[in-house]
Order: sequence, then C-alpha cells, then structure tokens
Amino acid sequence: MIEILDYELPKRNKYPNGYQPKIEYWQYKANKAVANCDVEAARYALQKLEYFLGRQAEVNARLSNLYND
Repeated sequence: MIEILDYELPKRNKYPNGYQPKIEYWQYKANKAVANCDVEAARYALQKLEYFLGRQAEVNARLSNLYND
C-alpha cells in the first residue's frame, strides 16, 4: 500500500485573486449596516474588513519583496 502524505500534494490557492473579493464583501456589509443604523453589525463587519485588509497588505508586501529583490 502506498501512503500519500499531505506535503506531496500541491496546495490549492484558497484565494487566487487575493483578498479583494472578501474586502469588497465586508465593505458592502459595513456600508449596509451603517445605512440601517445597526451598530453591532457595523462593528463586526469593520473588524472583518480590517482583518482582510491586513492580510492583503501582507500579500502585497510579500509580492513586493519577490519582485523588487
């Protein structure tokens, strides 16, 4: 029996377009919550938006290092 280990399989890129679709989604949700005066939903959406903006900034920094070195 041949055992296939996880590290032998190529990893699938979970976010091939970066985090931009997630950023747009949570920006939409935040705007909608603000328009509806839903403070808790706005806070939650803004937390998610901040998280994905940070992740995209990390990706941009890594790409910048790859192409500028």
